[in-house]
Amino acid sequence: MGATLGAKDFEINADGTTHIKFPVPALTLGGDKDGVSRISRTALAFWHQFKNIETAQDGLFPVVAYQGHSSSSYTSGSNSFLSEWDLIPSVTESQAHANVAKDVSAFLKAAV
Repeated sequence: MGATLGAKDFEINADGTTHIKFPVPALTLGGDKDGVSRISRTALAFWHQFKNIETAQDGLFPVVAYQGHSSSSYTSGSNSFLSEWDLIPSVTESQAHANVAKDVSAFLKAAV
């Protein structure tokens, strides 16, 4: 959470679509107030993993961008690294956890 698949994890097919080389389905979560893994990284993931993905991999690498979430929204309590580099979320910790739990649950149900 708060990270994306890297450039080494995908390639562009001859027809211009994206082929993900990651060995298992993966859910990417990002927040618009993430000071550690910026929303631009989540937007790039959305393009490659959702909009431009080859037909055979459609739905295996969903991306969710949350409004008001930061990296610290995915943790409990304080983390000195995150508090030094992260932005202040505009949602409560409990609301962020509920948002993530809903999407992770849906992803896991679909993956089984």
